[in-house]
Amino acid sequence: MSVETECLTRAAVRAQLIAYAHNTFLYQHRTALYSLLIIGREFRAARWDRSGVIVSRKVDYVEHIDEFVEFLWRFAQLEPAEQGLDPTAELMKEDAQAFKLMDYLARPDPSVDTEYMDTDKSETAPVPPAAESSAMTADVPDPAASGPSGDADDPSSDVLDDEPLPPQAAYNPNRVWAHRTRSSLKAAAVPEVAPPFPVEDSDAPPADNDPDLANIQECDDDPRVFRYVREKFRESLEPGWPRYKLRVGKEERVFLVGKPIFFSSSMFGRATRGYVAVDAKTRRFVFLKDSWRPFYAGVDPEGTYLKMFSNDPLLIVPAYLCDGDVGAQTAYTALYEGDPGRRIRDIRRRRVVQVKAADSAEGAGHKKRSREAGDLEESPQDIPAAAEPAPSETEDTLRHHIHYRIVVKDVCLPFDKFRSTRELVRLIYNCIATHYWAYTKYHLLHRDISCGNVLILPRHVMVNGKETVEWRGVLTDWELAKTVPKDGTDDKARQPERTGTWQFMSVASVASQWTLPVAIADELESFFHVMLFYGVRYLPNTLPSVPDFVIEYFDTFQQNELGRRFCSSIKEAAVASKQIIYTRKDLVFLKTTGQLGNPLNTLFNLLLDLFQARYQVIKHNDKLKEILEIQDAARPSSSAPPDETLEMYDWVEPWMVNCGPSPVTETDLPPLLEPPSSETVKKAAQLDTHKAVLQIFGFIERLGAHAWVDTNVVGKDQLAGYEPRPKFCMVVEAPTANRARGTSGAGSRASKRAKTESDTSVFDAVVVADKFESEPAVMTTGSKKGKGRA
Repeated sequence: MSVETECLTRAAVRAQLIAYAHNTFLYQHRTALYSLLIIGREFRAARWDRSGVIVSRKVDYVEHIDEFVEFLWRFAQLEPAEQGLDPTAELMKEDAQAFKLMDYLARPDPSVDTEYMDTDKSETAPVPPAAESSAMTADVPDPAASGPSGDADDPSSDVLDDEPLPPQAAYNPNRVWAHRTRSSLKAAAVPEVAPPFPVEDSDAPPADNDPDLANIQECDDDPRVFRYVREKFRESLEPGWPRYKLRVGKEERVFLVGKPIFFSSSMFGRATRGYVAVDAKTRRFVFLKDSWRPFYAGVDPEGTYLKMFSNDPLLIVPAYLCDGDVGAQTAYTALYEGDPGRRIRDIRRRRVVQVKAADSAEGAGHKKRSREAGDLEESPQDIPAAAEPAPSETEDTLRHHIHYRIVVKDVCLPFDKFRSTRELVRLIYNCIATHYWAYTKYHLLHRDISCGNVLILPRHVMVNGKETVEWRGVLTDWELAKTVPKDGTDDKARQPERTGTWQFMSVASVASQWTLPVAIADELESFFHVMLFYGVRYLPNTLPSVPDFVIEYFDTFQQNELGRRFCSSIKEAAVASKQIIYTRKDLVFLKTTGQLGNPLNTLFNLLLDLFQARYQVIKHNDKLKEILEIQDAARPSSSAPPDETLEMYDWVEPWMVNCGPSPVTETDLPPLLEPPSSETVKKAAQLDTHKAVLQIFGFIERLGAHAWVDTNVVGKDQLAGYEPRPKFCMVVEAPTANRARGTSGAGSRASKRAKTESDTSVFDAVVVADKFESEPAVMTTGSKKGKGRA
């Protein structure tokens, strides 16, 4: 077997082992997993968790059968929690009351089930001029009136100087949330939907003595249920998939879950799973997110922010119910790797092995191996403090995670359910408006704007006395949010790794190698990339191949000889030159008839005009810094002889010395660096606040309903031919830069792409293969994780 074949075989074995561990964690609720790898007559023991895997040395179980048997015996003596099972997750039996209750609640209920689309509302039909104000134009108050005092003086573009910002929906007397009580509901003619899986057919909820289901708490929330919520819950009751009771928060509130409606494809990292769950207290459907959040000092859980927003009508976010870290369940691998006493214990363990080998060679009898303090069975007993990212941490440091669950009342629709260009613009506008208010009122930046973190929330609203269903764009996943210092002090990193979704980060943020803190301009650019992603997937356009474009624009990166990474050339050109060109053709969005005139093109041109100005200023500043560095490095020494400058003429031919004055003078030379114009600087400064972008969206909306005719979605996902890339891809050499492809999914959670940078000797020590949901999948041999500001 060649060396190359042997390496590929080992890589395939490692990938298979990771897949086995991932599937086990997916079906079961675990804190850790122990496994045995049999290699001929040798074995290794491994302990898996969300930070990595710890692997033992190889042991010959034929010669040392006592160690093999002792391992199995010791493992069998452990409690289920010590074996890695989550004690806060209780597996249901099929005859349990909770199991039957889930089947009962999965059945359609015409008395409360309601449609989530307003079938009477058309996105393309002309409306009277008086009715042209839409849901989008009633979302955000004028920041100049209700925001910080400095916002009123922000520069604005010539087109938008006199454009007022749209008012806030909560202040519109003709648009209020509709709310009904159970006693006021009338039975609706909801057609019976055949469930995809057989469920228990019973007209009454099951009765038993389950203490978690004994008391039903009265709930003041609207009892109506959007049909898609019950349908998603019914789909989660897949035969053969285990069902669990999960306990959340300090009160250990119980929720019933089946199969997750989405889950991370990565074994390592946050490992997010989302469930349509049943609240055991209220019997209401809720959304439960189970994840392993970053565990560092100063990094607050997502629930902290949702609780903060819960009573604020200006922010469109999921309604908070409860949350909490799950006991002391931390990823032990990162603690093990960072333990300063680990090396001492490893030395002691090796000495024990050497002594035993020496005794065996001398014919001494074998002694039973004592349980060392550093054996794999050891686990932390106390709740560890949040890890502080110390300056001495190396780039090989594994990330610290703690188990976390959060429950919200709203079960949202995936963002790819939008039905028209106008609705896409409205939904993105809602998200930007929420981002504006979070920054203005709470000094928060989201820092993970991606296509998986924007959702759709249908709501019953009253418009001019008539109830209808209105869709709102929701900005979710606030777990990476960060407070912006009010006093202008230097922003400091909280985590030793960069955070955010790589494909949707701004070009400037990636080019800085994540050394600069995320700013408003970076977040606004991320919103643009999200809108572009959904636009090319579902709206008519001139791209010859949408899958190829998505790969080249979002998943491809450039890497220079120094290992620095940059966004793709197409993405850089889009924001720097105001052109989105692929295969030498401009990207143009069309109407469903194939004609020109989609207002999305105008919106993109106005946004790109601001981005182009920003990158011209950035380019100028970078060049100026480079020139100053060159001048400092080339400054002559004060000890140099005065006549040394004459040597510069040594290369001149004799006949050229007296040829008369030079035809070119210093005044004829172009300036060393041309500064950007004042207009360019003014445009770039508009991205320091949200005002200009919000005005652009309002300007596009006021084009009138006639402009939006024939701008619906194409009715299919144009990423149909898009195949996810392998999790591990070697860097491909190119003439000027190294390029590699990332991994992404074509589903509604496509933004949750994973990146892993792994050492090739993954089973020789602690695995340094920290795989994150929010980064592209790339592995470069010998590479290390880069640090950034978090």
